[in-house]
Amino acid sequence: MIDAAAALMDDDQDYLLGEQFSGVDILMSTCLHWAVRYNLPLPEVFDAYMQRVAARPAFTRAVRENTP
Repeated sequence: MIDAAAALMDDDQDYLLGEQFSGVDILMSTCLHWAVRYNLPLPEVFDAYMQRVAARPAFTRAVRENTP
């Protein structure tokens, strides 16, 4: 399934469905962080994607609120 999601990523887009951040990106970033935590291999296309998502102010607030 991760390969199917990677195929959706285009060099010209920042998020899964294009230039707009959406709920799909919230779900995907949650799954990707879980995969990283368990040392699962991910396609390279998600490296920059995860950095873009993590750089969003709402992401840093959510991490702060959900970390004891």
